[in-house]
Amino acid sequence: MTTVEFCFDFVSPMSYFAFHRLQGVQERTGCTIDYRPIWLYEIMKANGNRPPGEVPAKRNFYFVDTLRHAKRFGLPWTFNPDFPLNTLTHLRMCAGLLDTPDSERFIRACFHHMWGEPKNIEKADVTRALLTSEGFDANALFELAELDASKEIVKQNTASAIERGAFGAPTFFVEGELYFGQDRLDFVEDALTSRQWV
Repeated sequence: MTTVEFCFDFVSPMSYFAFHRLQGVQERTGCTIDYRPIWLYEIMKANGNRPPGEVPAKRNFYFVDTLRHAKRFGLPWTFNPDFPLNTLTHLRMCAGLLDTPDSERFIRACFHHMWGEPKNIEKADVTRALLTSEGFDANALFELAELDASKEIVKQNTASAIERGAFGAPTFFVEGELYFGQDRLDFVEDALTSRQWV
């Protein structure tokens, strides 16, 4: 069974769409999804890249383009008015939950409260409230985010992604081959079904 490495940050709107679209890819191909929380800030810094929110023309385009995507894929959507946000704590929580039954549910919840029903999740009290509303033990997750092991997973995922050529999110790897952007998921699916184009 082939694995898709899904490198994402909750701050990335296109990672939100990719997360939901990957479910269909998995159903059609039987692939395994390896969730890899990465800190997008460090990846952009390493490549001299800038978040769309810091580029006026790109930010204006995103308002329209993300709405198109949401309508096309039938997903709840409102552009987060506090974008960009620091999601490092949430990435570390996610890292600590990897390979547990709550992992995918946590990822879904974070994406939803970042983009589906946007909140300023950079604020600890906001995050505590949303985690509680989603049935998580907020205190336990904040403690999990402070563990060296959780921090190291995000750090290593980020470093590995940079080393292998990542420059943004979402980034996918299939058998070592890099694919960037949720709009490249057709190529990801092709790679999973032996229809490779390079």
